[in-house]
Amino acid sequence: MRKAALFLSFFLATQWLVAQQSQNPDQLLLDARELIFDGKYQEGRKLAFRAQFDWA
Repeated sequence: MRKAALFLSFFLATQWLVAQQSQNPDQLLLDARELIFDGKYQEGRKLAFRAQFDWA
């Protein structure tokens, strides 16, 4: 039981740290633009939408 509680607390702590990472929206838009110019429209669009919501 103690090992399970330790594992659960470690798992939750690492998830919280990963969720705190954010990229620069300007860089995301530049990457999205490059993907779109390369013909990868879906990937570029997803990245552009992610950059839009990082501004908030």
